[in-house]
Amino acid sequence: MPDSASAAETGSETRNESTDVDVDVDVVIVGAGPTGLTAAHLCHRLGLTAIVLEQREGPQRAPAAHAVNARTFEIWRQAGVAMQPILDAALRPDEAGMVRWVVKLGGEVVGSLPYERQGDEMLAITPTPLRNLSQHRLEPLLLSPDLDVRYRHAWSGATEVGDRVVVEVAGPDGPYTVTARYLLAADGAASAVRRAAAIEMVGPRAIQSFLMIHIRADFTALVGNEPGVLFFVVDPASGGTFISHGRDREWVYMHPWDPDGEPIEAFDDARCRAMVQAAMADPETPFDVVQASSWHMSAQIAERYRNGRSFLVGDAAHRFRPPAASASTPVSPMPTTWSGRWRRYGTAGRRRRPSTPTRRSASRSPSSTATRAWSTRSS
Repeated sequence: MPDSASAAETGSETRNESTDVDVDVDVVIVGAGPTGLTAAHLCHRLGLTAIVLEQREGPQRAPAAHAVNARTFEIWRQAGVAMQPILDAALRPDEAGMVRWVVKLGGEVVGSLPYERQGDEMLAITPTPLRNLSQHRLEPLLLSPDLDVRYRHAWSGATEVGDRVVVEVAGPDGPYTVTARYLLAADGAASAVRRAAAIEMVGPRAIQSFLMIHIRADFTALVGNEPGVLFFVVDPASGGTFISHGRDREWVYMHPWDPDGEPIEAFDDARCRAMVQAAMADPETPFDVVQASSWHMSAQIAERYRNGRSFLVGDAAHRFRPPAASASTPVSPMPTTWSGRWRRYGTAGRRRRPSTPTRRSASRSPSSTATRAWSTRSS
């Protein structure tokens, strides 16, 4: 039986649907990251039935994107997402409001700049200015009993039949199908839905590659009176960047890496520990290495955002390097979906069949193309 969001959290509850019975809904969403969960909230707000398929065991476990901008908060408020738990979990501006250039972490600070605009002056513009909240803490807060989120249920294919999309699902209890009016591909940069539709990405796939070392540590004393969210290490012998996901608990150390020179497997715990210590003013400060992974900086957009009744959203549609992404916008390019024909579909109910939102690619692609070009130049 398909696992619901509550099943992922408790490990005990399951839904009552049987995997050998076809399900018919308005929208199937592939991917339960911030983009997919936001899309599910929007569907619920519009009165549309939706199922979210996610191949992972549960929500994201390691730090990833960490900045949530004002526009994302605005859309969440419109979608009826409970805001206070998200705001309570986000880092305060006084601890994550600065970018520092340091000789080493905890050492001499050679320069500082504000990280975006998070201060009270922004309250005249929006009640929810940009905040820093790591994706692995955000995703559980976007789950809701109102949403049908199925972890360990992987999209395995889709076929259009008339005005429906028949989606094939590989569930933990066997395969089944879901029939929907539309399919939203929110399955990330390596989108299986996009690849199956033979939609190419335009632009450089890898501008630069980084080793990402996830560590658990309380660096409050180390950074002292000069906290921040990003610490660029300028020491030529070590270099790299520290990202604070909570100075008293969790950090990521990014270091440039050449994947053609050596595989990621070459970086075991001992080597990762030595790299982190080399970039710290006090290498005796305790920390634990959780894992090492890779990240490839890209500047790409999909050649088109639509394939029939299937649509690409989020990283499945475009990938930009920071700060071109202008902080994490989980619903981008969902604003067009939210403000366009999907809204009219929801408010009009089922009295008339909605036409497919054909203008989406035309309305969003120019801005994405311009952002990709700026991202590539500024790299």
